[in-house]
Amino acid sequence: SLLEDTRESEGLLYFSKGLMRLEVKKPEKSIIVLNDKAVWLETRVDGFDGMTIHVTKIESKDLKKRSKAPLVLLLTETNAWDNFKIVSTKTFPKSRTMILKPKKAGEYPELSKVRISVNTDTNELWSISYEDEIENVVTYEFQRPDFDATVSQKKFNYKPPKGAKVVT
Repeated sequence: SLLEDTRESEGLLYFSKGLMRLEVKKPEKSIIVLNDKAVWLETRVDGFDGMTIHVTKIESKDLKKRSKAPLVLLLTETNAWDNFKIVSTKTFPKSRTMILKPKKAGEYPELSKVRISVNTDTNELWSISYEDEIENVVTYEFQRPDFDATVSQKKFNYKPPKGAKVVT
């Protein structure tokens, strides 16, 4: 919010039995993969010496201690939603939007506010957004969900590309 900058991205989100893969296709490619061992965050940075691939690996057991993947935390941590309280609800003709805040101060420092919008006809998640402590807002809008799609378990395997800089 300090820079009043907005960036829009587009990609695909896959879920299956506690596993997740988010592939951002444009404008800049990135990948988040959650499997039973780790969360992988892959970003591509165009620098002076060409394209560099940065990979961050967060061991699954350390996920709550790290704040690098709020979406993963919100969508995959079993009791994450128990730690939030609904502070407001607005109902519109086809949707309901709820704003949540952490119940305990400091529980999720990277999430000062979470907003969820649900389609009231289908009870499907339309969007989820979160605001951090410096008022940056990240919003995910879901279009054309296919809850009956079959996803190969291979989608949730991840191996850093050759030459990537991996940080743990």
